[in-house]
Amino acid sequence: MKRFFMLIAIIIAVTAFQSCSKKGSGPDNDDEEKKELQKIEDLAATQLNLSSQLEQMLTTMDTTVAIDSVFEIARTDTANVANAHVSSQGVTIEYKNGMRGLIFVDPQDDAGSSAKIQTPATVGQTRSALGQSGWKPSSKKTKFLNPTHWERAQWADPLLQKSLGYFNEIGFNNFEQRFDDAANLAEFTSLSGYGIVHIYSHGAAWPTEKDIQEVYVLTGEVVNPQTNEMYLWDLQHSKIMVGTSHGQNRYWICPSFFAAHNDFREDTTLVYLGFCF
Repeated sequence: MKRFFMLIAIIIAVTAFQSCSKKGSGPDNDDEEKKELQKIEDLAATQLNLSSQLEQMLTTMDTTVAIDSVFEIARTDTANVANAHVSSQGVTIEYKNGMRGLIFVDPQDDAGSSAKIQTPATVGQTRSALGQSGWKPSSKKTKFLNPTHWERAQWADPLLQKSLGYFNEIGFNNFEQRFDDAANLAEFTSLSGYGIVHIYSHGAAWPTEKDIQEVYVLTGEVVNPQTNEMYLWDLQHSKIMVGTSHGQNRYWICPSFFAAHNDFREDTTLVYLGFCF
């Protein structure tokens, strides 16, 4: 009899657990997710409109005055905006739903700084270091992610050309190259198993360069509903930022997002970060 009652108790407990689990994925939860996704699309559209206004202002106003004007417009949206800041790169916006935004005006970089070709002496030192035990990446695969190739080709291409001879000399594969739109989130989240990764892009200080609490790097992917749904949590928790420039919204990612989606525990991967901040 005891076994019978124990069995009944187990069945009731399992049934209750399944019932609770189903509540988390029912119609109400789906509706809430749809609302959150729509909110992100709406905020991104509003930010794109603000960026367009800024571009128009810049044709008739001083840059500082134009940026200050857009900042004032952004922070008056008290229903959606928790905070906004003027930075040396543009306007950063913190939304009440957890999303972060950037109206990107000035990269604040020396275009050729991360693409300076190494001197033979420096390359020799690098080859020596890579040859030491514990230094050389275990994988021969290499990847070059360049979301800004369309505006940085004159510096990126010579660097890639130089790498051909050096990689062959030390036994590494040539760079798998991903330019512009092809340097999307899928590429930034599938780098496990690579020996050398070079990211050549733009970086942004959050919220300003005078108070850096986080750094984001530009990817080549234009904001879209499918990726929003896939990475909703990351958007709501500021792991992915929506940045606007040149008439488009694109995804920017922070280091914790990069680390969470790439597992280098079994690799000795060399990741070169060629961007500001």
